Amino acid sequence: MAERMAEALGGGAVLGPGVRGWGDLAGRARGGIPWGALEALSERLGTGIADLAGVLRIPARTLARRRKAGFFDADESDRSLRVARGAAIAGEVMGDAGRAARAALDGEGARIHGGRWNLPGSRVVYASATLSLAVLEMLVHAGRECLPVDLVSGATAVLSVPSAVIPGELDYLLDPAHADFGRVRARRARPLALDVRL
Repeated sequence: MAERMAEALGGGAVLGPGVRGWGDLAGRARGGIPWGALEALSERLGTGIADLAGVLRIPARTLARRRKAGFFDADESDRSLRVARGAAIAGEVMGDAGRAARAALDGEGARIHGGRWNLPGSRVVYASATLSLAVLEMLVHAGRECLPVDLVSGATAVLSVPSAVIPGELDYLLDPAHADFGRVRARRARPLALDVRL
């Protein structure tokens, strides 16, 4: 895993030679990873540097200072390692992070495993009105219920449903088999670094 994380951060060309394990990565983080690591991670994830900096909780002014200095501080570097770990896992599971982003809209996971609103066999894409709600929904793993008739009948490409986690908030079910599904556009994929306590 450490080798794949190092690759996501630009490998030896950016981090320097000799990154072979967790200890080497941790040492680089304590000393501050170079600016090029953020550029490499941004490219690997297919997202802009400003969006990635937002996930890493690096304000724009601080980001500008880090670019000039060429290095990040230890905390920013640690958070970057966490996102690189996510990229490495996505690459391991999906082949690459870009493929993982595309797979987010194919409904295949719900078809295989089922979910709150569908039984196995039905392709459905789960989405939420807010990022925080999406995280909570994933963490809770609500129990299964039957797929709504509007989605089963093919009446709609997108159906809003009540959140099981936050009353009054909405989740969305997307039907990849619907004729209008091709009109659905995902916004730019952004990495997400969750608080370690979650």
